[in-house]
Amino acid sequence: IIQYDAPGNHLITEVCSGVRLFEENGGFIKRALPVIERTMETDMDLQSHPYTDVSQLKKKSDVSCINISCGYYEMHSPNEFIVLDDVEKAIRTGINLVNEFGYEKQEYAYEPPNLIYSGFIDIQNVDDDWDDTLLDGLENETFELSDNTVELEFGGVTIQSHHTGDTVYMDEDDVIKLYEIIRENFLFKGVE
Repeated sequence: IIQYDAPGNHLITEVCSGVRLFEENGGFIKRALPVIERTMETDMDLQSHPYTDVSQLKKKSDVSCINISCGYYEMHSPNEFIVLDDVEKAIRTGINLVNEFGYEKQEYAYEPPNLIYSGFIDIQNVDDDWDDTLLDGLENETFELSDNTVELEFGGVTIQSHHTGDTVYMDEDDVIKLYEIIRENFLFKGVE
């Protein structure tokens, strides 16, 4: 299953919304990657994508899925634009992948992840009551996460979009509120 919903001209989504779309270093990507890079005329970067439809299809199927760049830039901003040459390359890439694989089923069964979030806090192991010491000891740190820069600051988190330059700052109270919303609405449904 091929979806076109990654920005730019050089991205392949390997994991989407925590769902692995194809086997890491498996036969599918080993065959697909050279076809994609040759057609897109660039080296491709495998990434984790926050959300797109193909993750839902992956959960319901036993086939490899992929999401690739399709030539849009500065997404979700007033300055968003497309590069027609990149759009055409993406379409040719899909055709070339179909030609490469034909009717061969590229199996890959969905397996739910063991951890909901494996960053600074293991949310599955957090007690019912928020423990203020969970954020203790975190030092100021900057790292890349998908298409954003995340900067952990003493007492909060700043996230900046590479595409739009927009910045969001969450102080410690915001992080705690976000945790409570996630916990209440998503994490422990049906878990004792």
